Amino acid sequence: MEEYARAACTKGNLEHANLVGVTDPTGRIPTGKIFITGPKRNLAGEGQEMLISRSPCLEPSDMKLLPLCEKEEDLLLPDTTAAGIASRNEAWSQLCNLPFGLVVFPLNQALQTQIAEGDLDGDLYIVFWSSKILSNIRKTKDLCCDINRPPAKPNTLQRNHSDTSPNWLEETQIEMLNCETVKLKSELIGSLYNKCHGVGKLSKQHIYDKDARAYARACKDSIDSGKHDCKVRLPTRLHSQLKEHLQPLLTDCAVMEGKK
Repeated sequence: MEEYARAACTKGNLEHANLVGVTDPTGRIPTGKIFITGPKRNLAGEGQEMLISRSPCLEPSDMKLLPLCEKEEDLLLPDTTAAGIASRNEAWSQLCNLPFGLVVFPLNQALQTQIAEGDLDGDLYIVFWSSKILSNIRKTKDLCCDINRPPAKPNTLQRNHSDTSPNWLEETQIEMLNCETVKLKSELIGSLYNKCHGVGKLSKQHIYDKDARAYARACKDSIDSGKHDCKVRLPTRLHSQLKEHLQPLLTDCAVMEGKK
């Protein structure tokens, strides 16, 4: 990925895009597939797959290798009657006329939630069609990208105040507008990200290292904690690895480790 990032800075080597996630307005995209709007020109190449993720992509399960709907025949056919075929044709036309820059997810699968816990309220998804990246993913047979493998169960954030409090909105607003608190939480996000990256680089297990994954999940939770006034869950044994003034923002957790 680092090699690709360097090459992408030169003309003609950019093979990814940031796309807005939306739900399928036709209901005809099959389970486990996506549709990308705009001219594609067979970007995915052999296999018709793309690697998709969203920020922050820290754990292996935060990315998926997904097949594309590239032609009308890839859509679900309600029935084999003339009316059914015409209906599929209409759905394909509707998808092709959507504005450029969208990745369209199946209607009833909530597939986006399996991609770094994404949603469809304006989230940007990064999509790669680089043949080198796709080839490497296929050769390593990295099951983290298997759509049948669910993401690791996210931590449950521990709120600092009760949602049942009659003043919960005011309390949350005060917390979010406290400059010192915002500064500390921003520092915590950066520290957890650096710990995840550093531990993964030094470990023989790389990102599969249990501590690297614990930092990864805590980093993702720390982003949400800024919006919900919550403590961030991280195994107690790792608290001392962070600066002392950040440790009060943490609480203990039991990390669920996924299989390779």
